[in-house]
Amino acid sequence: MQLTEQQRYWGDSVSNDSNPKQGEQRNIDLYEIDAHYYDEIHNSWDSDLNFWVPFANRIKGELLEIGGGTGRITIRLTVEGHSVTSVEPSQSMRSIAKKKLLEKKLKAKFIEAKLPDAPLPPGKYSATLLPADVFLYCKNKQEQELTLFQIYNSLTYDGVVALDLPGPALGLAPEKNGESIIAFETENPEGHLLKVQHICYDDVIRKTRKLTIQYETSTGNEESTHELLYVSLEEMRALLEITGFEIANIYGDYSLDSYTPRSERMIIVAKKRAN
Repeated sequence: MQLTEQQRYWGDSVSNDSNPKQGEQRNIDLYEIDAHYYDEIHNSWDSDLNFWVPFANRIKGELLEIGGGTGRITIRLTVEGHSVTSVEPSQSMRSIAKKKLLEKKLKAKFIEAKLPDAPLPPGKYSATLLPADVFLYCKNKQEQELTLFQIYNSLTYDGVVALDLPGPALGLAPEKNGESIIAFETENPEGHLLKVQHICYDDVIRKTRKLTIQYETSTGNEESTHELLYVSLEEMRALLEITGFEIANIYGDYSLDSYTPRSERMIIVAKKRAN
């Protein structure tokens, strides 16, 4: 549980997270463990960029990425010439992103917070990106609505939002509760081992998943736990309608194929509804 939600805004990629002011409270970083392994796991996985890069290249104006993590998407879009602001509550994730940006001599903006509490300026961004199941970290329907309201208010009059969510083929599966599933495994010539296992406990009635991620390395083991709230297409339609959006497109994968009951992804692009 996050005990404090410090909200600080950085104007570039070189701000220092590692030296808080004396007496300042620190957030409990729920992603500190995951940050150590995130880039190694995702170095060979970038298929979602087949969607995000063309999507961003059609946008004129500033981009807002929710849950920017270690900068995988932020950096690529910055290389493409976009101005990007990353909202990321994890100090560990942000520090890695900033280091990589600095090494590449690139700049991005960072907001240390989690929606819906992030201090977003009104009417500033032309598009908001919610990649890789980020929206599932909303704890309840109220937080889902508040998050979308916050995004709505931060967008320009013709702004759009895009959400990458699990499709029907990757939905909740309570019949597999407690099973250990290998999600990633590698060993390099120097003997470095990384084995990642997922253990899920799904509740279809509450539409929740408790996900434990176990990291096994040649030097020891670690694990992290995350709670996700799944959402159906019908629920997303209602949420977007309530918060002032209208759906423009729904895709079933990163190649923009049609959404079907067998789709692994549910990628929704919505625009602000004309008043």
